[in-house]
Amino acid sequence: MTSRTRKSLNIITALACEAKPLIDHYRLRKLPGQLFDWFDNAGNEHSEFNINLVVSGIGTINMANAVGWLGAKTETTKTVWLNVGTAGSESLPLGTLCLAHRISDEVNESVSYPPIIVKWLGTTLPLITHRAPVTEYPPNIMVDMEASAFAVAAPRFASRELVQCIKVISDNAGTGTGHINPETISELIAPHVKAIESYSMSLIELIPERGQRSNFGSLITHLHNTASQRRQFDALLDRLQVLEALDDKLLDTVRAQSSMREVLALLSTRLDTTVPSLGKLGSS
Repeated sequence: MTSRTRKSLNIITALACEAKPLIDHYRLRKLPGQLFDWFDNAGNEHSEFNINLVVSGIGTINMANAVGWLGAKTETTKTVWLNVGTAGSESLPLGTLCLAHRISDEVNESVSYPPIIVKWLGTTLPLITHRAPVTEYPPNIMVDMEASAFAVAAPRFASRELVQCIKVISDNAGTGTGHINPETISELIAPHVKAIESYSMSLIELIPERGQRSNFGSLITHLHNTASQRRQFDALLDRLQVLEALDDKLLDTVRAQSSMREVLALLSTRLDTTVPSLGKLGSS
């Protein structure tokens, strides 16, 4: 299996010190001459999946650019995307590991709800992205400076179920931000690397194998379809398969449609009305 056809884990951090514990854990190498600092595991022949880690720089513009850049470089939809970094909180202790279940932006009011369909042992909180460091912390909400851009950009390259934002609390109302430096950030993230790896593996296992939808093309052989429509068709099937929402009745209905527009509308409606299964949350 070539690197292009293997499943992948794409990680974006804002800061090099956030990336360092992950680089060390996965033994990633830095690729020379790149627009962003880009690390991968291409030298590890024993790895079952590709790992790409990019350091975006601070802020939503840098994050959006880094996601788009890496998405174009890796050219694969068989990918889990993680934003790993630090965030502030009103009262959570420093070093608390959190998963964002709602991501919003203070400026453009965009809101994303990453579906959580695999087991997560840590805390989950909503998160608001700000354009500047926060000095007043809202209750029961994390704050950062990049996540909203990640949550909008990364789903262009993968199913939303496979796009997640993991934060480690670096500051709170009691400490402020004055104590933060690169060394303390790396020290806060390092104890959680194995938990991040375990969660990543659970997400990677959701990605359908190539053979799992190899026969789906036969459903639309009687229909005229453009390259763009076929990409949309494949992407919708991948997302529905991740959600375990494909069944024989739906596939028979797809086969009975008289145009690709009808097929795409049918699959989009099923996706919009599918509630993520919580069965995986309780699995071991």
